[in-house]
Amino acid sequence: MSVTPDFLAGVREPVFVVASSGKHLAVAALIAQDPNLIAWRAVQGCPRVELWVHDANAADLLPAAGAPANRR
Repeated sequence: MSVTPDFLAGVREPVFVVASSGKHLAVAALIAQDPNLIAWRAVQGCPRVELWVHDANAADLLPAAGAPANRR
């Protein structure tokens, strides 16, 4: 599903669900808080953002279980 940044601005705790292969670069950019990534710009003001990944390549980019998330 695609939504606009204006819609996401009203969401308190967005959840990104990545279920298809080939998304590992986008996941890496989101984790790195890349300001060029529209998804990051849309949620950077949210107090909490969840990322659920079902992609072996992208899952390798995630912090280990229990590790603190990187937030600016």
